[in-house]
Amino acid sequence: MNRREVLQWLTWAAGTAAASLELFDNLDPDERARTAAALVQPERVDATVIRHIDDILWRCMRQDDALGPQAALNTVLAQRELVQGLLVGAGPTYRDALLSLLANLSRFAGWLSFDLGNFDAASVYYEAARADAHEARNTELGALVLCNMSHLATWRGQPRVGIDHALAAQGWAAQTKDHRLRAYASDVAARAFAGDRRDQAARNAWETAEREIGEARGESRWAYFFTAGQLESTKAVCLLSLGQAEEAAVVAQAAVEGIDSSFVRNLGISSTYLGIARLNQCKPDVAAGAAALADAVQLSAHNRSVRLVQTLQGGLRQLERWHDEPAAGETLALARSYHLV
Repeated sequence: MNRREVLQWLTWAAGTAAASLELFDNLDPDERARTAAALVQPERVDATVIRHIDDILWRCMRQDDALGPQAALNTVLAQRELVQGLLVGAGPTYRDALLSLLANLSRFAGWLSFDLGNFDAASVYYEAARADAHEARNTELGALVLCNMSHLATWRGQPRVGIDHALAAQGWAAQTKDHRLRAYASDVAARAFAGDRRDQAARNAWETAEREIGEARGESRWAYFFTAGQLESTKAVCLLSLGQAEEAAVVAQAAVEGIDSSFVRNLGISSTYLGIARLNQCKPDVAAGAAALADAVQLSAHNRSVRLVQTLQGGLRQLERWHDEPAAGETLALARSYHLV
């Protein structure tokens, strides 16, 4: 099969030519032939073909970190459909690997839907991901899916459901050697406990996360995004929900300084938490709060996460109480220029 014939087949199978093109990026002629053969005859799937598709998923994750969910969703859904097709005819040798890949594609589709504010779709994708991860006996991925499910439930105002998922995530993560993943499971538990207004339980959870992240060495295959800076951001939102703005401002500042700039959404949300915390201190620091929110406004132009925009709009509504002050007025004018208010 030549390249054009392969792309025509992929367009039919996956529903998008753009995703098909990505599948063949950076492949030499032998690898293209090998991948094309597997797509036409799924029983010929091997580790190399699976790795190529997994590489595309990895690039989509980094696109989302920088640019937002809109940049990645179509490709992820197309790759998910493609892997479902491969799984039907694949032999037993690579079935678990394909199931894990499908589970991770479903999980990430759920994350992107969550970040776009489509919570019902996110729930459907997460449930599919959990089932496939467990069928593949992929403990790390199963734990990560449960972390995502906990985050979604807490964000939706269902913290006790979030606690259920977080405790399950901690149980599975404890069976792995991935300290970063174990820290992330405790991180989402802290969010859920804070949402349920259980101060001490939230603190215990994030202290556990701090210990685990301190033991992490190198990158994590699954929780690559979770760092000490991201944990500080979680502590900030927990403290804000518990009405402790003074302490929240301190840890939010640490989050802004500690999060890698390539994680644009995370940095934007943390800057928003910092602005909100500054405005809610016993003695509000309007200038500092406005400056932090202005940083978040500019970051939102690069990553159009709906969650980032909605969180930021909540902070800007609080800032409007001081609209007559110069710093607040400048930030609100900037937000209007970005169509955020």
